Amino acid sequence: MDLAASTVALALAAVTLSTFIQFATGSGFGILGGPLLLMIDPGLVPGPLLLLTVVVMLAVVWTERRGLRNVDLGWAALGAVPAGIGALWLVRMMDERVTEIVVGVAIAVGVIAGLAGWKVRQTRPALVVAGVLGGALSTIAATPGPPVVVVYRAADVSRYRANLSLFFVATSVVSLSTLIVSGELDSTDVTAAAWLLPAVVLGALVAHFLVRLIPPRSIRPAALAMCLISSVSLIVSALAG
Repeated sequence: MDLAASTVALALAAVTLSTFIQFATGSGFGILGGPLLLMIDPGLVPGPLLLLTVVVMLAVVWTERRGLRNVDLGWAALGAVPAGIGALWLVRMMDERVTEIVVGVAIAVGVIAGLAGWKVRQTRPALVVAGVLGGALSTIAATPGPPVVVVYRAADVSRYRANLSLFFVATSVVSLSTLIVSGELDSTDVTAAAWLLPAVVLGALVAHFLVRLIPPRSIRPAALAMCLISSVSLIVSALAG
């Protein structure tokens, strides 16, 4: 994948912002990064974004490891495994415009539900369904977050961040394995991800210094608002051709 300097600069900025949001809220890396990278260069999704997702989520899990005294999303992960594998045929069937519209709509629905305060009862079946949808979105566009974010809740912030990030690690590994076996992931994807790794480090450093200064109640609404803007922009861009 041969990326122009301007494309690399925009992608680095997108990954930095998405990493910061992930460390701050426990979600948002794929929700924000997916639409932004699709608009910058569709070749960066899903392969390179999934590779970066694993790195980011492992870093968040380590940072918030005390929150894993309770692992809450095992049932969601169980649903994500077959869905992540089965979604491969959708990746092969859909062209870039359709993928962008599907991802944009899925994210917009999840974000609007979050902003509106809509809550799905956190039951085992609800987590499984959320996992199925998240697993499919992970393989299609490296964006497993919206369904699970709507369902999952935890009073402890560290527990919330750690469990969501651990779930995203699981879905990303499943999706990456599927892409590798099918030949959809190659060395150019790895190279593109490597070029963007410095942005992950920068985003994590910014989060380390700034998150403690931001009122916790304002972080999630702001993140959701940015995600909504990016998803709507993606839909408009795809429809405009």
